[in-house]
Amino acid sequence: MKRIKHIAAVLVCLGCLLACNTPAEASRFIIVGVDESGSYDLRNLSMKLLERLILKIMEPGDSLYGRRITDKSYLDNADTQLLPQVLVIPESAVATNNFLDLRAKRQAKVEKAQQDLVRLQAIKYIRALKPVKAPKTDIHGFFAACGDRLATMEQDQERIIIVASDMVDNQHLKSEVDLHGARVIVVAFEKEADPNKTKKTREVWAQALRAMKAGDVQFLSPDQDISPAIAGEGA
Repeated sequence: MKRIKHIAAVLVCLGCLLACNTPAEASRFIIVGVDESGSYDLRNLSMKLLERLILKIMEPGDSLYGRRITDKSYLDNADTQLLPQVLVIPESAVATNNFLDLRAKRQAKVEKAQQDLVRLQAIKYIRALKPVKAPKTDIHGFFAACGDRLATMEQDQERIIIVASDMVDNQHLKSEVDLHGARVIVVAFEKEADPNKTKKTREVWAQALRAMKAGDVQFLSPDQDISPAIAGEGA
């Protein structure tokens, strides 16, 4: 009998320890730019990446702001918006791993269903989007719009900008931009036949982005997984 009471007491103590909240990681504010002026293959790849980001990579508490890169990327209109508003994955109110707390487990299940619904509604919206015509590419305007948005966000969120583009800006607009230390990840970056030209493009943009007060700058080829870069690995 004493042994049973001892085991029960140990389980209760263990449950209390597991129920203690651990310090929450800072949520992430992610801005995604999809180049509409490039090829159909590039856009298709970019939209699939956006879907994966929403379904698999974003964590509860993360926010996503989506824009299209066009010939007038700085404008705020239907042609530049990927989502009607900032997408926020609801945070989990239940912060316990106590396997004995059945009520918390039920609540966690409800929260997971709500988070999944938000993700699926966003996917449904972006899948219905039609490409927009963009005769030129204004990448600088996209970064200027990013700077405006980042200036208004909460200070404790990690800032990440993901650009799905070949990074060929032929609109040549210039302005002062502050990216507020955001990490920049260029995805689907395709190499030129001339290796020197590819290297030059990377160097020019890395220098320009640091002048815009960006944090780390990474270039990923179309076949590279974005997950480690978003997690800050290799930064």
